[in-house]
Amino acid sequence: MGRVLVLEAQPELRDLLSLVVRRAGHEPVYDDRGGADELQPLAAVIVEPASDRLLALAAGLRAASDELPVICVSVLPPTPASRSLAPFEHFVKPFRIGELESTLRGAVPSAAG
Repeated sequence: MGRVLVLEAQPELRDLLSLVVRRAGHEPVYDDRGGADELQPLAAVIVEPASDRLLALAAGLRAASDELPVICVSVLPPTPASRSLAPFEHFVKPFRIGELESTLRGAVPSAAG
């Protein structure tokens, strides 16, 4: 089981993404204050890059670890800023929850099946 940081500003969507993380065999963690260092180690990050604050947080984590899988779940198609995260996958809302779960399992293969 790995820790997956869920960076989503909307509480209802954050709850839904957390459910997907749990179903994929991981522990969802959150960072509402921007102090992701205390959440380490992380297995992956799920981020809504349309939020400048969340994008910046994900970019900082990505800069610290080229191997950290980042999955974008956004209301926007890929942008230069979201592409700079080198995401494992970029989903445009709405998308199928099963696709995210499958992608998360592929990004972090140690997940319990």
